[in-house]
Amino acid sequence: MDDDLLFAAVRRACSPRTWSRGVELARAGAVIGERQDDDELVLRVAVPGVAVAPEVTLWPDEVEWDCECQSRQGACFHVAAAVIALKRAREAGDALPQASARTARVGYRFRRTPEGLHFDRVLVRGDGDELEETPLEERLTVSSRKRIAGATLFTSAADMTIEVVLGVRQRGVLPVKTTRAILKQLATPNGERSADVCLDGAPVMVGAEPVRPHIKVADDRKTDGFVVKLVLDPAVTERFANGAVLCGETLRPTGSLGLEKDQIRRLRAGIRYPRDQAAGLLSDVLPYLEKHTTVHRVSKRLPRPGGDYRPRITFETQRKDDQLAVLPTIVYGDPAIARLDGQRLVPLAKIIPERDRDAEELLRGRLRRRLDMMPGRPVIYAAEEAMTISERLAAFGELRGDAHREFYRAGALTPRIVGDGRKVAITFEAEGPAGGGGDAGRREVDAEQVIAAWERGNGLVALDGGGFAPLPADWRARS
Repeated sequence: MDDDLLFAAVRRACSPRTWSRGVELARAGAVIGERQDDDELVLRVAVPGVAVAPEVTLWPDEVEWDCECQSRQGACFHVAAAVIALKRAREAGDALPQASARTARVGYRFRRTPEGLHFDRVLVRGDGDELEETPLEERLTVSSRKRIAGATLFTSAADMTIEVVLGVRQRGVLPVKTTRAILKQLATPNGERSADVCLDGAPVMVGAEPVRPHIKVADDRKTDGFVVKLVLDPAVTERFANGAVLCGETLRPTGSLGLEKDQIRRLRAGIRYPRDQAAGLLSDVLPYLEKHTTVHRVSKRLPRPGGDYRPRITFETQRKDDQLAVLPTIVYGDPAIARLDGQRLVPLAKIIPERDRDAEELLRGRLRRRLDMMPGRPVIYAAEEAMTISERLAAFGELRGDAHREFYRAGALTPRIVGDGRKVAITFEAEGPAGGGGDAGRREVDAEQVIAAWERGNGLVALDGGGFAPLPADWRARS
């Protein structure tokens, strides 16, 4: 590090008055070093009558500097004091300006109790073997600073924020909200250990990132379904009742999940899902919970999500007497690995597709506009209409089942008399599928069925084995 270049650059950037002020502060011991990285130095400068001692950051290799005071000058008197004190410290063989009996800073002391973390503040004077701690009995105000005899008090913006957060209660087992706010202010950068924060007398690191409960999805031992339950973050080694946890050697605040109280209550007890709700669990519930915290999927039964599957329409056909029942369904995959049951996705395989709700809605709209159908609702077609609907269905989606194949127009009916001289029976035959549709071969129908169709006023009669033949035109004219 080239401290001389930095020193010279700061001096050039300062006005004579600014530089003189920096000299005064450096001589008064108003500068202490906070920390040092490979290319960065952080110091703090205390100014009489000012609540916060601004933090000054120096980058000697880049000949750059910065100060929390946000001065518009090229270099403020805090920066001037910092480089002057740094130069003197280096000449004395120290890496940074050291704290002394004439300087004091605020220390934060936590200790374990059955009720939670007990909090207190102390005044820390000196450093190393000459370290001295005394309880902080007064509030951190400008007037109280004057009563700290013979010492320059270095207070940061975090110190003053904590003062406000504490309010009238300055020590003890603080409420959850207060403890969380204090820990966020005390968080050390880059995971460094702070000498001014101790747990049971030992320095401890403080992290700002809140630790939230995690969620575990496991197999339900009582059923063949699943249990979704709140669990502790595996990184937590110790938990305190008033808003703090210990993760290894780092104190961190706890965090809320952002869920409703009733949801949290149910998750603590464990929410059970039947196996047939696995798709909804994967496609809806778990993605929602993952927006709030980490979800651990330890279930061995839970289908695995994955694959690029698009939704499509299938039609299940079934014959009901002389009518055709058609059930439209939205499915994923070909062959189908999941189907929609209302808004619920039902798995048909060990893979659960990622839902595309926009595409599902488009399919619903097309089905409604073109065929006047809704997914999951069967539609019944009379024979005449059933003969024409199959082609429209096939053009729209996959036809499943063979019932629709039985609805085609056969040839004209021809009577046939069967008898052995003593007993005579009349049957009818179709000449064959009209236009070549349906299955090949001749079809028969009993005379009673033909007469019954005529009496009902039907224009068609169902043939044995599939197909419908038209009744003779002159018959229909007599009906």
